[in-house]
Amino acid sequence: MYIYLIGNSERFKIGFSKNPEHRLKTLQTGNSENLILYKKYHSPKFYLKIEKALHFTYGHQNYNNEWFSLTIDEALMFENHCITIENNLKLINDKSFTN
Repeated sequence: MYIYLIGNSERFKIGFSKNPEHRLKTLQTGNSENLILYKKYHSPKFYLKIEKALHFTYGHQNYNNEWFSLTIDEALMFENHCITIENNLKLINDKSFTN
């Protein structure tokens, strides 16, 4: 699964999908704004938790459910945020860490 960042220059959707390119097409249908798949991050194990962490992180910028008003800098840092969250989750799940 992929966590994706789809949007325009003002609003972005943070979600997950097996096929972000197809998800872009379905979101574009009925949307008057031209949408772009800005970033995607592959995480077969932690995609749900990463998505929830990103929603929490940007919660104060929530526009409409999974849509967020992000700056371009925040959009550019999307993949780095995903990597950091996943690395922290791996550390927490590491059995040697908890013993």
